[in-house]
Amino acid sequence: MALLAGLSATWAQGGDAGDGIPLSESPVPGIYQLFGIGPDGAQGEAMPFLKIYNADGTFCTMLAVPERTQPGMLTNSGSYRVVSERQLVESLAESVYESHRAGDDNTMDYAVEEGVMWLTFPSGGGVGREAWHVVGRPVAAGKAGRTPARAKALAEALEGVWQLCYNTDEGRRVYAPIYKIYRADGTFSTVSFVSQAGTARISAQGSYAVRGPEEYVERISESAVAPELVGEETSLGCIFTDDCGTYMRVSFTLPGGGDAVTEEWARVTCAGRER
Repeated sequence: MALLAGLSATWAQGGDAGDGIPLSESPVPGIYQLFGIGPDGAQGEAMPFLKIYNADGTFCTMLAVPERTQPGMLTNSGSYRVVSERQLVESLAESVYESHRAGDDNTMDYAVEEGVMWLTFPSGGGVGREAWHVVGRPVAAGKAGRTPARAKALAEALEGVWQLCYNTDEGRRVYAPIYKIYRADGTFSTVSFVSQAGTARISAQGSYAVRGPEEYVERISESAVAPELVGEETSLGCIFTDDCGTYMRVSFTLPGGGDAVTEEWARVTCAGRER
């Protein structure tokens, strides 16, 4: 009840809480997956939604569409600030929901307990509550150094969320349940939906740096699928295969002289934006 009382007070005040808490001192930045809540308040099933609170104050909420013939999509994106030890504000830049508009500020109470972030917020005429399980925490900011002028276009184009995809022999594009997040601070995370229960996990993360107009490097700091690559640096070639920067082709050779690899990635965007 204290959580709801505090939230009601915030709505009455319009959510104004000054500069708030530096994100470096807050438990909020991270990657989360939505879980259902039963009528008795108990945890329900995993749901195909990710919420990404970046350490630079940007955020997005993403739906991982189960049908592999359809790409995942962003449902909300924008910036956020942590105004106190129990309240945060999301400022929307875009949303797929008719009830949300660009420029809206949504204030909510939060509590991080045993790997779950509980969000409580106004919903219709009442109060909504969501359980977001921690998938991963921010990694140390990359030491990319100064981006060469000739590479700034690629650096800006890489930032965001991407989904692994490929074309079948019949010419259909298929989307895999694997997502890669490139952040402005030079860090990246790869998130995979790996089980029949639909739970997400971090499969790899680390730092990256753009070196040229079609080249960047990655250094893996954590890997659940290839621990032998931790600490290794890989050079990747990158080209965009459409005029909108929605699809990119990445090619690389794994450290140690492995086979050459080519991957296709599709940018995850809000529904309705042209692909």
